[in-house]
Amino acid sequence: MAGHIACPNGSLLETSLARFLRYAVHPDNPQPRQLAHAAAVVRAGGVAALPTAAGYVLACRLDDKAAGLRLRRLAAQDERDPPVLLCRDLPQAAVYLRIDDTAFRAIRAGAPGRQSYLLPCTRRVPRRLAGSGLA
Repeated sequence: MAGHIACPNGSLLETSLARFLRYAVHPDNPQPRQLAHAAAVVRAGGVAALPTAAGYVLACRLDDKAAGLRLRRLAAQDERDPPVLLCRDLPQAAVYLRIDDTAFRAIRAGAPGRQSYLLPCTRRVPRRLAGSGLA
C-alpha cells in the first residue's frame, strides 16, 4: 500500500506520485472501519491528510523514512524546516518531547487551540528528524 495518500472529508492532493484513497469521515460519528483502513495505509508507509484546528496537515509514521521523504516532497517542505509532531495527548507527547513544568502549564493553558510549541526532543525521535534537537 505504500504510496497511498488517505484524505478525509473528500479532500485530495494533486500529484502524480501516488494513488489516492478518499474517506468522508463524519466528525461526530466516524466510522471505525474507515479509520482502521486509513490507519492501515499509514502503517504500510502511506501519507495521510488530517484535519486539525489550523487546517489540514500531512502525516506519516515517525519511524518511516521513505514516507517522511514523500511527505516533504508533497508538501514542498525544505529539509531544514523542523517536523511537526502530532500527538493525541500530553502523555504521548512526553514520550517524544521533554516537557518541563513551565511548558506543561503553558500547553494546558492554551489547549485546545491553534498553538505550536518548540520543545527539546527525547532520544525516541529519530536522529534524521531531530536536527537541532527541537521538534
